[in-house]
Amino acid sequence: MEVIESQPGLATVLGDGWELVPLGASGFCDTWQARRGRLILFVKSAGEAGAGMLRAEADGLRALAATGCIRVPAVDSLRDLPGGGAVLAIEWLDFARPDAGFGRRFGHALAALHAHPSPLEPPSFGWRVDNYIGATPQRNAPLQPPSHAGWLAFYGRCRLGCMRDRLPTGSARLRDAVDAVIDKLPALLADGPMPRPALIHGDLWQGNWDMLGDGTPVIFDPAVSCADPHAELAMMELFGSPPEGFREAYLEAGGSWPSPRRLALYQLYHLLNHAILFGAGYTGRSPACGMMASMEHPDPETPAATAEPRNAFLEEKAFKSRTVLLFGAISDQSASDIARRLIALDADSAAPIDMLVSSPGGHLESGDAIHDIIRFITAPVNMIGTGWVGSAATHLYLSVPKERRFCTPNTRFLIHQPSGGAGGPASDIAIHAQEIIKARERIARTISRETGRSLEGVLEDIERDRWLSAEEAIEYGLVGRIISNKSELKK
Repeated sequence: MEVIESQPGLATVLGDGWELVPLGASGFCDTWQARRGRLILFVKSAGEAGAGMLRAEADGLRALAATGCIRVPAVDSLRDLPGGGAVLAIEWLDFARPDAGFGRRFGHALAALHAHPSPLEPPSFGWRVDNYIGATPQRNAPLQPPSHAGWLAFYGRCRLGCMRDRLPTGSARLRDAVDAVIDKLPALLADGPMPRPALIHGDLWQGNWDMLGDGTPVIFDPAVSCADPHAELAMMELFGSPPEGFREAYLEAGGSWPSPRRLALYQLYHLLNHAILFGAGYTGRSPACGMMASMEHPDPETPAATAEPRNAFLEEKAFKSRTVLLFGAISDQSASDIARRLIALDADSAAPIDMLVSSPGGHLESGDAIHDIIRFITAPVNMIGTGWVGSAATHLYLSVPKERRFCTPNTRFLIHQPSGGAGGPASDIAIHAQEIIKARERIARTISRETGRSLEGVLEDIERDRWLSAEEAIEYGLVGRIISNKSELKK
């Protein structure tokens, strides 16, 4: 049995007979696979600072499971660690790559969850306890009645207002802009159906859903509340998009889709959270004052088909300017889109390609594909980090020589080792563990090669999450130069 020193009471809390395989660490907890006979659990252990997040996760998973509408990992136990901290043990699930019908099954399941009667009695906006959205405390009280006025009060005070209060110092203009949005909520939410309190996952981006081997959609890592279901859909579209077929199935099952203005309004909550968690890069990327300007006007009454020419116009401009964007999580789909663009631009001309990256990372092998395609094509690529560049995104960022690696002033970088889990026979787990070790060494070799740092030093640096500002990334060797405008690329 292995037990890390930071959680010396883990073995005692779980009890005898458990074989623990460490899987890695997140920003607030360590993760393990625990096996005893045929029983396999996914275990998270955190010190006192992260214990509340684990308790909130357990509460959210139990609430979602109680609806019977959508699959979540079952909570096995939640226990306290000696001296503070907690251990959460949940069902171990083996995931498979989503198939062609996954999006439709997911759409039907999530529509059923959103149509399910509110677990709060009487039905209200909010939740019975405060919880967390990422690492940020999420306020869910006081509960508000299931009326238009109740939703305005809840979203204004407990969502936008709380995020405004947590913004870093020096954000006076952004605070004022958020206040302006809150003041105009009655007008901004005048379109569409009256919000009703439905249980939502609350943090449903691409990294928090997956598929079981039998095709069943699964969601996890929730930040639950009873809220407007449109807020759920807004998060799904913020850093990516729902899987193919999801929207059609969601609408078929009785759900409705938010207008672009509502999407922007509900996404503002999550963008503010990212500005709080990851720094001013997100503030600059999506300032509330800019969103306010777009939300002050009603949606243009034009046919839906007008979106296609507008997108075609933007695609044409991006191609002519030889610019490729990677914003959001890295997936098979985004890797395919980016590879296609890079190959097309390479065939068009040998002139440099500008690639802007703001991504938390994602699927490692998809990042590898982009990394290798960039090195494969003839045209040189200028890599420009903005917002944040983390995990697998950092790996593909290093696909170009240092003199072609740039970032904007507020960019943050994250390097760490890969993590993951595997189920099945012990021999399969051992194989998977070896693959993680190989991936860790491969990532470390790339960082060492591209920064000039020793391999031993890099392996030590990525043992835990390491965040770097733009200036620190220059010193570390990740970045060649900080730039503030496009003209500086030519210097």
